[in-house]
Amino acid sequence: MALTLTKNYRARCPFNPSFGIGDDENSMYLDSLAKWHMLRIKQSAKPYHEKHLGVADNGKRGKVVAVTHEEIKQLIIDANGVSPDGTKIYFGSLGCLNNPSRAIALGLMTSDENSRKPSFDRIDSDKPYIKDNLQHTTKGYNIGKGSDDSYSTVSQNIKVRVKNIEFIIDNCSPQFLAHYTQSLAN
Repeated sequence: MALTLTKNYRARCPFNPSFGIGDDENSMYLDSLAKWHMLRIKQSAKPYHEKHLGVADNGKRGKVVAVTHEEIKQLIIDANGVSPDGTKIYFGSLGCLNNPSRAIALGLMTSDENSRKPSFDRIDSDKPYIKDNLQHTTKGYNIGKGSDDSYSTVSQNIKVRVKNIEFIIDNCSPQFLAHYTQSLAN
């Protein structure tokens, strides 16, 4: 059964900020958070065509995931709730972390908390998901770290031809383009 966030949502395993993330008081939350991270890491490791609708298989393989649940937990504890840039990591309920737009709309989470939600970053993006190549950080740090002027996720003036109809899409992400053109083709 899928979780539906409502104004009355209460987390099953809430984080207790009076104690550290590695404290016994937060052990259930830590375990749930580590499982959540493992699912996200496995999803991120998939080849691009498996993550995005309508993208053709280009033969590239996904990234290797060789980190364990226990290693994820230890990396979370070692970070001590602080991102490498010094930003405090927001340990919100997993329901809100999974559905940030809905949580923000309901007032269960702020935009600032969303940018500080926990994330794992590969230190060297060319290497696999292994303990020594991962750091516990915030969503904002992880997104900001990857942005440089040599690569843009926004395309400019893309000419698309679907079923003998040609049109131009301006300022769209590759994911939007793949999803939109796939839905038009069907």
